[in-house]
Amino acid sequence: MNPPLQPQMLEADGRRLFSVLHSPEGRPRAGVLMCAPILHEHVRSYRLFALLGDALASHGVAVLRFDYYGTGDSGGSDAEFDLDGAASDAARALEILRGRIGDAPVIVLGIRAGVFPAVRIAAQAQALWLWQPIRDGRAYLAGLRQRDADERRSTRRYALRAEARQIDYPDSLMGFPCSDALLVGLREAPDPLSGAPPVPLAVCDRDAAAAAAPPTVTALELAPALTEWADQLEMYLQPVRPVQEVAGRLAALLDTH
Repeated sequence: MNPPLQPQMLEADGRRLFSVLHSPEGRPRAGVLMCAPILHEHVRSYRLFALLGDALASHGVAVLRFDYYGTGDSGGSDAEFDLDGAASDAARALEILRGRIGDAPVIVLGIRAGVFPAVRIAAQAQALWLWQPIRDGRAYLAGLRQRDADERRSTRRYALRAEARQIDYPDSLMGFPCSDALLVGLREAPDPLSGAPPVPLAVCDRDAAAAAAPPTVTALELAPALTEWADQLEMYLQPVRPVQEVAGRLAALLDTH
């Protein structure tokens, strides 16, 4: 029997990608590739989606999580990370996952801005799931810039008013360096829910019915405990029970794909 968690380095055209495979007992009924969020949201979401990977594995689903090149524990520098590279990394990770699960269906799960690489490889999978999808990359980038500026001026973070000032780091956001290619990619990224999806699509969000504009999209409502992490700067207790509940609902979607 395979161990339930298998950390490994993947090779993707000379790019070393750190990954973790959550293996179910017995033959997988499906496989899910998680395309992580980016920048500070990647760090804050790590534990939540590790729990989701475990919970999905308990329903017979193999889950592969990975870090894009230039992020997390993968090779490369921050300056080498952009959405084109992320999509290429995701495509390679999907190939590897498919090789691990045989002829079982594969689903791509894009989280927050991870929806942009996820959508680009969706046609290679049997279904696409989007978790709190970012639909407007330009607005998302503007919001990050504003929040970055607010945090640098925060008197809550800097007790002395002289420290709470705007510090100009034009090439970073929320403490993470950003390449020009990443910024351009976010500004130009199309709405992931525009047009007809190439595969069955489900949107998971706090108000999924409102987010899932096309009538053919399955909407899966998330509890606030599963969506508020994206707006928190501090890490709080992870919502284990809501994770287990939503994993069961996601596993049930497999029968509809």
